[in-house]
Parts: sequence; structure tokens; C-alpha cells
Amino acid sequence: MRQWHRLYYALAAFNLCTILGSLILTHTLLRGHGIEVDVNSKWVTQFEALDKVRNSGALVNAPANDIFETRNVKAELAEFEESLVKFQDSWDIAYRQSQSIMNDAQRAELEGALQLIAGSLREMAAGTRELFREYQSGRIVRAATTMAKVDRHFAQFNVNINNLRVQMRAYQREGIQREKEQARVLGKLEYFFAAMAVLVLVFMVMFGHSLSQRIRSTQQLLDEQRAKILAASKMATLGEMAGGIAHEINNPLAIIHMQSVLLKDIGKSGKIQVPQVLEAAETIENTTSRITRIIKGLRFFARDGAGDPFEVTSLSSIVDDTLVFCREKFKNQDLSLRVELPTQPILVNCRSTEISQVLLNLISNASEAVVEQRKRWILVELKENAGFAEISVTDSGPGIPEQNRAKLMQPFFTTKEVGRGMGLGLSISKGIAESHGGRLVFEADSPSTKFTLWLPKAGVT
Repeated sequence: MRQWHRLYYALAAFNLCTILGSLILTHTLLRGHGIEVDVNSKWVTQFEALDKVRNSGALVNAPANDIFETRNVKAELAEFEESLVKFQDSWDIAYRQSQSIMNDAQRAELEGALQLIAGSLREMAAGTRELFREYQSGRIVRAATTMAKVDRHFAQFNVNINNLRVQMRAYQREGIQREKEQARVLGKLEYFFAAMAVLVLVFMVMFGHSLSQRIRSTQQLLDEQRAKILAASKMATLGEMAGGIAHEINNPLAIIHMQSVLLKDIGKSGKIQVPQVLEAAETIENTTSRITRIIKGLRFFARDGAGDPFEVTSLSSIVDDTLVFCREKFKNQDLSLRVELPTQPILVNCRSTEISQVLLNLISNASEAVVEQRKRWILVELKENAGFAEISVTDSGPGIPEQNRAKLMQPFFTTKEVGRGMGLGLSISKGIAESHGGRLVFEADSPSTKFTLWLPKAGVT
């Protein structure tokens, strides 16, 4: 009898330790989730503040370009001065918010980066004022030269913004890595207490329902914050391509300007040459169509399409709209981009912006993989196979080590340097593919690095 008493007391003590341990672990997990939600919320706010700095800088740059169209120096100068005030306000907000997230060591580095942004803006502003003076004095050619200088300062402004964003992402990823390590340790404890919790299931049932509700609510908040971080990352991708997009737009603008000058000269001569006028008009029409397509693609990619309904869409048009962002960048990198599309359209039922996001992620990864190679090329293929549409992206990169292949689609797994990526791209792309009834796979048998996105064709179940 005495031995049974000892066993009873031992089991009672064991049950008490299990309950206390479970309560402590639950409290720690919930506290960790709460901290992550709070930190992610601050990072989202910081990225949004930096986007406002970028946008207000673009507004400061706009009058220097608009003056050649409006020719209203007074109005454009007033808009320019107003934009400068807005930029200073947005810069001050970004500066104050950065102080609430960073530690002392990080703060010193970021203050320098913010000062570089402000410095490039001041140079751009000085050039803009010089442009206005030259334009008002009738020195149009010199004003155009100055405009090119202003555009270079604006390009440097965007480079400084992107560098700061990369730096901030590195700090953010360090924090996420610490949370991940803590979560790994807590995960092991979860298995340990789960095994013991079987013996005290009666006690756990009493508060298990309440606990699950709190965890679901916290997880929902985390998902929302991560979605906002993903949107900020998408804007960063657009920012990194801003130089190429600006060049894509400036070239046709220059053509339109030259053709308009030609038409003006023809008008002044009084000798209307109909073939020459028609040729100039056709050139203007074609180049404006080119600009319209670039802007359409930019707006298409930048918007949030997570809540869009599924629509039957041609994959060829999605590929074309996505590649608008890449061609000029690849041209500057001496990277060969080859696209093979079928003659007949392949239709799928999808959210176009999400499929474009997956494709741009695969192409961006491929371009980073080949940048150090002697032969740099990327092949994008679209074809159909047994009721499915296939979009494959192949590159001439060094390949993916076999030990990393099983972890490619895991969240936060990355082989890039700190600050160059968070390891979410392929994981999110895989989720998008599966939400469309398809899949994203790494083709291990391919002689070159190759990823394939499979999507069911429209009308095929």
C-alpha cells in the first residue's frame, strides 16, 4: 500500500510539472508571437515611410521633365518648391521612425544612408533650379543637357534608396533569424511536453479551446504583416528596376521629341510633304504605344492582386507584361534573354498579378545566379502538356547543390548573402502555384538550372 501511495504522489508531481511546463511554454510562445507581430508592424511602417520618401523624390524630379511639355516655368517652379517641402516632411518621418527600430550601431549606419538620400535630392534640386533658369533664358539645348544631369542625380537618389532598403532588410532578417532559432528551441520543447501532455489530457482540455483561438488570432495577424512585407519587397523589386524602366521610357520620349521638332520645321517651311508628315506621325504613334505598354505593365505588377477573382487569361500576355521590367536591365548586364512562346494562346484560370509575381521571382533568381558566369543567358519557355500549361525558366548558372535541393521551397531558406533576400520568394511562389491548382518544381534532371510552373489549362478539371 505504501508503494502505491508513493506512485500516486509521483504521478501527481509529474502531472503538476507537466501542467506548469505547458503553461510556461504556452506563455513564451504567445509572447514570442506578440513580439514578432509588433516588430513586423514597425518594419512595415518603416518600409512604407521609405516608399513615401521615394515617391516624394519622384515628385521633385517631375517638374524638370514636365517643363519641356507645359513650357510654364512659373507653374512648374511652384510645383517643384511644393514637392521639396513634401519631401522634407516624408524624410523627417522616415528618420524618426528609423530611430524606434534600430539599435545604436545600426542607427549610426542608417543615419548616414538617409543623409546620402537627402544629399542626392539636394543635388537634383540644384540642377532643377539651374534648368529652370536656362529654360527661362531661352537656352533650350543647355536646359536639355541639364535635364540629363538631373536625371542622373535622380537615378543616384533611387540607388541610395535601394541601398538603404537592402540594409534595412538585412537588419530585419537578422531579427527574423533570431526569432527562428528561438522558435526551433521552443519547437523541441513542444514535442517534449506534447508527449507528457497525453498523461494530463483532462487538464489540457479545459483551456485548450481558448488557447487555440488565441493562436489562430495571432497567426492571422502574422500572416497579414508578412503579406505587407511581401508587398514592400515587390515595391523594392520595382525600385531596383527603376533605372532600366526609366531608360525604356526616355528612349521613346526622345524619339517623339525629335519627330515633333521635325513636324514643326515642316510647318515653318510652308511646304507640307505628306509622306514625311505621315512617317513622323506613324513613328510618334508607335512610340507612344510602346510607352503605354510599359506603364500598363508597371501598374499591372505594382497592384495587390491577392483579392482579385480568378479570370481566364492568356499566359503569353502575362509573360510579355512581366518581361517589360527585365529586358533593359538584362541588356545592361550583357545577359541574353530568350523567350519561346507558342503560336496559339494558352488560356488558364488565374489571378494574373500573382502568376506575374511568380514568374518575376524565378527570372530575378536566375539573373542573380548567372551574374558571375562567363556565358550569361536565361530561357523562358511556355508550352502545354497533358491538360497543363508549363512556364519554365532555365539559366546558365552554376546549379544548385544537391544538399540544398530538398530545402529550396522552405520558408526563410536562402543561400544569398545577408541583405540580399529573406528566403521567402520560392516558398510564396509555391503557395501561389498550389492555390491555382498547380505546382512549382525544380527540374533536377535538367542539365541547366530549371524551374517549371505547372498550371491547369482553362476548362480542364
